[in-house]
Amino acid sequence: MLKRLVYQYPVATAMVVSFFLLLIRGRDRFQHAHLWAEDGTIYLQQAYSLGEKSLTNLMDGYYQVVPRVIAFLGSVFIPIEFIPRFIFLMSLVAHSVMISLFASHSYRWIISSTPLRIIIVLALCLAPGLHEILGNLANIATTTMLILGIISLKSLRAKFKLAELIICLLAIFTQGACILLLPVFALRLYLKIRDKYSQGDWWPEALILLAIILATYVNVHFGGSGHVPNSHQIGSYVATEIRLILSLFFMYPWAGDFTKEFMAIVLLPFFFPFVLRRIREIPNREKLVLVFAYAGLIGYPMLTFFVRNGAAAHYSSQLGVFTFSMHRYSFLLPAAGYIFWMFILFRTKGFFPDRRVLPLILTAVFSLLSLHRFFVDAYGTKLSWESSLPLLKKSEATGCPATVDLPIYPEGWGFKYTSPLSGVQCDPRKRK
Repeated sequence: MLKRLVYQYPVATAMVVSFFLLLIRGRDRFQHAHLWAEDGTIYLQQAYSLGEKSLTNLMDGYYQVVPRVIAFLGSVFIPIEFIPRFIFLMSLVAHSVMISLFASHSYRWIISSTPLRIIIVLALCLAPGLHEILGNLANIATTTMLILGIISLKSLRAKFKLAELIICLLAIFTQGACILLLPVFALRLYLKIRDKYSQGDWWPEALILLAIILATYVNVHFGGSGHVPNSHQIGSYVATEIRLILSLFFMYPWAGDFTKEFMAIVLLPFFFPFVLRRIREIPNREKLVLVFAYAGLIGYPMLTFFVRNGAAAHYSSQLGVFTFSMHRYSFLLPAAGYIFWMFILFRTKGFFPDRRVLPLILTAVFSLLSLHRFFVDAYGTKLSWESSLPLLKKSEATGCPATVDLPIYPEGWGFKYTSPLSGVQCDPRKRK
């Protein structure tokens, strides 16, 4: 029975198991559920006050489709007392659905072993950065960048399923950095048209390209293009990017939170020829797709430096700091690096009769080095959603007060609830 589930329904199997693994990790955050940052201040607040109009609101120049849809559905269908837990569970569902796509048979050219692809999905549930990402809508965009990179690695001979295409389009209109993956999807389109694959259609790539161009136009036109750095800042950005690639992409999957820059520098002369030999063995089409996809993923921090002033300094100051793994910035490169190393090791022959042994060793190391931060703490215990319910429910039922202002996490953020009963005259002396 289990074998049948693994081989016939790998994505569904990975999705269910990864969801419960994440739920176990975040059980404290579920028990003490509360709103986090943009979840309350923007997504829910606008969902309650604007209704369906909130779905087309821009934030920093892009639509943030996934968080806005979840927030809107919650505001319409979920009782106010369950909203924080609904947000928590739906963010876990979104995370599980996205990373579980890698278990699909469409990625057999990367890892032909189906059980091993499922194991990779589960290992990604232990990746750094999830302490900030897990259980909220504000940081779903970080996961969407990874899944766009994964989808770009899909076999050129595999057809896009409707669900995959929908997830991809939702991710594009949620993640402002999708422009980085435009070259790899353009390459995929060119290769499919040129080689006339009989089992794959080219129109999904064309649709994805159009969506990336449209999302980027909206982002630049309405959100601005960030700041213009001087020559000194550009040099600093490049140096920080190189440090990140060496530390987080190449070294972190092997050393976890104990990663230091000197480790990557010392081992690079051994790593580079070994990796280069494995890449040379790949057929030219797949090799190009792999290089373009990872160039886009690795370029994510650099784009962040230009868009968010001060991001480079934050990255640079936190590299090598043990607690950096708690920050969302530490998620993408180690996760992408882990998948990359699993691909390289699976193609390595001669060490063991079974090619799965080396990837399993890396997975064991990657997982064991994550155990010290396995459980994700609650945002805090100072604020209690339950203590706010009487006033919220009164506003919901009577329209008085018309709005309720609540503090949320982190400190300084707030949520303004707007009653669905507008136009009711309230006596301010009877607010409580």
